[in-house]
Amino acid sequence: MIERSVINGLTENEWHFMYFAGVSEVSPEQLTISQNQLCGLLSVLDIHSGIGCGAAINPLYLYNEKKATPWHAAFALIFSHQKTALTKAANCNALLYIPPDYFHKSFHTHINWPNEAIRKYDLHLENKYLFLIPFMVHANIPAIANLAQPLKTADELFEIYGAYEFIEEEADKLLAEFAQIAHQQKQC
Repeated sequence: MIERSVINGLTENEWHFMYFAGVSEVSPEQLTISQNQLCGLLSVLDIHSGIGCGAAINPLYLYNEKKATPWHAAFALIFSHQKTALTKAANCNALLYIPPDYFHKSFHTHINWPNEAIRKYDLHLENKYLFLIPFMVHANIPAIANLAQPLKTADELFEIYGAYEFIEEEADKLLAEFAQIAHQQKQC
């Protein structure tokens, strides 16, 4: 745990890159996660501060043209425009929300995974779409418990299957988790 007196949130390595994994009836580009919806999802995990993204992103488009992830983009955006907000979120005093438009420009057209990784996992679903909702929590928060069961929105437009940590050195784990969700969907 990071000492309370040195928490400033101004370096990426102070943050855990997290995501909700879900399935939708519409393509991720058509999904918009409102600030209220995101707060509701995070509150189920007892998270009340951090950085949340309003975009649903196809896991195949996780890396943009510059090979940056949504978490890198979110951190860079806030760091360059509102450094003090990072410190507030790191000290459990703010939940920052980045609208989906910021991500839709960069994370919906380019597949930059290595070909071997994509061939290894079956992410195809008939008439349904896999997506992730990125968010970041500071390293000083307690361990996050996962969902006891999937969450379905009131309009049944999408369902969330869990919250996971993205670790860049183990990026293939993200594809493996989505392949498992896709397999479960095919069994239904």
